[in-house]
Amino acid sequence: MHKTTPQQWDGYSQTQWQAAHSYRDHSNDGRRNADRLIATTNQELAKAQSEVRRSLEKRVHDIQDMEKDLENHRDQVNTEMGRVLASIEELEAHLDHVRTGPLPTATENLRMREKRTGVDLVADAVEAELNSELRVIKDCQEQLTDSHTRANQTFRELKACEQQLDDDLTAKAAAEAVDISTTSLNTSSEALGLFRDTVNRSPTQALSPERWTSASKDNIVYARSTVGTAGRVGKSVHETLERTSRALANQGSRVDQAFARRISEVEAARDNDELQIARTRDEITAQRENIAKLEKSIKAKEPPLELATTRLSTRTTRPGQELTADKAHHNLVSEAETLDVAVTKLSSQLREAEGDLARLDDALATLSRDLDVKLNSLRIDEACMALRKLHSDRRPRPTEYHTARSPAEWKHFGRTRSLGL
Repeated sequence: MHKTTPQQWDGYSQTQWQAAHSYRDHSNDGRRNADRLIATTNQELAKAQSEVRRSLEKRVHDIQDMEKDLENHRDQVNTEMGRVLASIEELEAHLDHVRTGPLPTATENLRMREKRTGVDLVADAVEAELNSELRVIKDCQEQLTDSHTRANQTFRELKACEQQLDDDLTAKAAAEAVDISTTSLNTSSEALGLFRDTVNRSPTQALSPERWTSASKDNIVYARSTVGTAGRVGKSVHETLERTSRALANQGSRVDQAFARRISEVEAARDNDELQIARTRDEITAQRENIAKLEKSIKAKEPPLELATTRLSTRTTRPGQELTADKAHHNLVSEAETLDVAVTKLSSQLREAEGDLARLDDALATLSRDLDVKLNSLRIDEACMALRKLHSDRRPRPTEYHTARSPAEWKHFGRTRSLGL
């Protein structure tokens, strides 16, 4: 049986002791390194978790700040939408008013005045002003229609801008909810899982923070531009409404003044016709009396003339030398000639008087016809004025355009009224 020597025994023990000492030293170093690694990783993890929480909270704050900015600009867009919608309604009310008031009134006035007759069917100042009124109405309709088209286009742009901001805000709200939920997670949360495939510093579809900010800033710049355009269009609409209303009122006043002057002229002509008719009738009466006197005077000359000529005829029966041209004969001849001349002159005067009476009758008929023409013209122009007065009292239907509202109220009006449009 083999036995070790004391030296071997002692050496073996020394070797074992040295190995154990070495193993203990290495183990101690390992334990200290493990403690340091655990402390370091715990510190790094705590720091990383703190950084994650801060970055998530900051991200949520950034989203909320951007949401406030977007909501503020969406509010401005909605406010302008309300004002533009009110402007569109007001433009439509003015177009309807022109289409149902001034336009048919002016057209009907011209048609009615075509029923004037005779010399009164004249291209007067009233007709010129009515034709001018039709041109003014057409110009105003074109301006209002153009303004209405631009206002509708502006509303569509505002609506598109609102939709773009709404989409952005909807995405922001979803992202905010996700990040708030993400921030609230902890190691004891039930929804935990190991998703190593998401550990990627550069996801293929992810935007950089700069591009994320730029995308919303572009929407904000677009909103500011659209709101600015809407403000200018609103100002233009107001100016168009003021300008067209003033043009229609001014031209309507000129037409009314022309009607008033023309009616005054025709009334003066009517009054003069009536005066001339009265005087002519008086003269006709006087002339008829004159004719009657002439006829009576002529008839009164017949017996004396018959007497004188009968005497002359009787004296022609004197015999012989008694048939002398004595003084009696000459006086009878002179009397007969005087009577004959008188009848001739009176007959001539009678024919002249009868001619004057015929001309007076013609003049009376002409004056009467002219009076009928004037009365007809007056009836027509007074009917035109009555029609104009009827429509002059009408105004464009009331709209929301003149309602006093705060910006917040206009925002609510614009957002609610635009639903479904």
